[in-house]
Amino acid sequence: MVSDKERLEEALRWLKEVKRLKQDKERLYSNSFLQGYKQYIIPHKYHDMEGVSEDEVDKIIQRYERDLEDLETGNFQK
Repeated sequence: MVSDKERLEEALRWLKEVKRLKQDKERLYSNSFLQGYKQYIIPHKYHDMEGVSEDEVDKIIQRYERDLEDLETGNFQK
């Protein structure tokens, strides 16, 4: 069974990748490796973040980092 900490760490990993791809948006369309990475490596549940701004993704990342910190200190509430 996957723990809350593992789920948060995994989500953070992929959210940071989504943010990185958003920052490289200009290169994404001309770079077949990045297109393949986005299409086949990043889990499908993160593909729907296409319409989300980079700032919003950053806010989500910060929230998940706070949740992870709270989990490690014992203050996390489901």
